[in-house]
Amino acid sequence: MASSTSTQAQNKAALDHFIRLPVSREMVKYLAHKASSVIQCEQVVPPQPRHLPPTPPATPPSQEDPQPPQDLSLPSVEAFITSLVQQSHVQVPTLMTSLVYLARLKQKLPPVAKGMRCTVHRIFLASLILAAKNLNDSSPKNKHWARYSSVSGWANFGFSTTEVNLMEKQLLYLLDWNLGITQNDLYCHLEPFLAPIRGWQQQRAEKAMQTVLLEREAKELHQLNLSNIAHQAQRPRLERRVYDSPQSMCSYGRWPSTTKDVSNPFIIAPTISRTLVVPSHPQRISRLLLRRLFRKRLSNFSHGCKRPGVRVCAYPDLRF
Repeated sequence: MASSTSTQAQNKAALDHFIRLPVSREMVKYLAHKASSVIQCEQVVPPQPRHLPPTPPATPPSQEDPQPPQDLSLPSVEAFITSLVQQSHVQVPTLMTSLVYLARLKQKLPPVAKGMRCTVHRIFLASLILAAKNLNDSSPKNKHWARYSSVSGWANFGFSTTEVNLMEKQLLYLLDWNLGITQNDLYCHLEPFLAPIRGWQQQRAEKAMQTVLLEREAKELHQLNLSNIAHQAQRPRLERRVYDSPQSMCSYGRWPSTTKDVSNPFIIAPTISRTLVVPSHPQRISRLLLRRLFRKRLSNFSHGCKRPGVRVCAYPDLRF
C-alpha cells in the first residue's frame, strides 16, 4: 500500500520517474515472486528406486515458504520473465502493470486452487499480453508472444499460438473483463519501488532548497554591500589637513620678516603678518634685544638735537 504520509504529488512524481527507468533485475525478481504466489502448482516428486518402500506424501507448503521445488524440466519463473523482456523489449510501464492483473486474479481464485507445473508461466504471460494490449496502441500479436515464450537452454519448453489464445481468454474470463487501471492501483502495487524514489526526490528537493537559500542570502549580501558603497560615495568627505612638519625646530622661533622704513633709516618697522606665531623663548629674547637697540638709537638721536632737554622721536605713539 502507498504510504499514508506521502501526498498525491509525491506519488505522481515518483511514478513519473519510475516508468522512465530501465528494466532491472530487482523488478524481475519481484514479478516472479508475485506470480508464484498467485496459485499453488504441482510439486515435483523425484522418482524413487523400486527396491525401496513408498514414501508418505509430501507435506503441503506452508504460507511462510510457498515456493515449491523447482522442476528441472522447466525454466524458473525468473528466467522465463527475463527471456520475455529480452525478446519482446517490453518497457517498465507495461511490465509492471501486469502486477495489477496478478493481484486481481489472486483475489478471484479460491485458496485451494492448484495448477499445473507451468501454470505460473501461463498466468504471467497472459497478464503481460493483456497489459500490452490495454496500454499500447500497437502491441505484438499472439503469434509473436508464442515465439517469445521459448527460452534458450530449454528446447522442449514453449507455448503454441493456440495455447496463447486460450490462456488469454481464460484470464479475461476470470477477471470479468475488468482491465481498467487507475493511478491508485499503481501506487498500491508499486509501493516497494516508489518509496525509495520518493525519499531520494525529497532529499534532492531539500538540497535544492538549501542551494536556493544560500544563493538568495549571497545575493542579498551583495546588494547590501553595493548600497553601503553607494551611501558612502554620496556622503561629503571631510577635508583632511596634512601636517607639514618643519625642516628644523628653529622655524618655530623665527621672528616675522622685517623691512626698513624708507623715511627713517634708523627705525626698523616690523611687517604685518597674517600668520599667527606663538612667541617662544628665543623670540622673547630677541624682542628684548630689539627694544634695547631702539632705546639706544633714540637716545643718541636726542643728544644730537640743537635744543637740549627736548627728546624727539619720529614715532610718538610708539611705547617701549
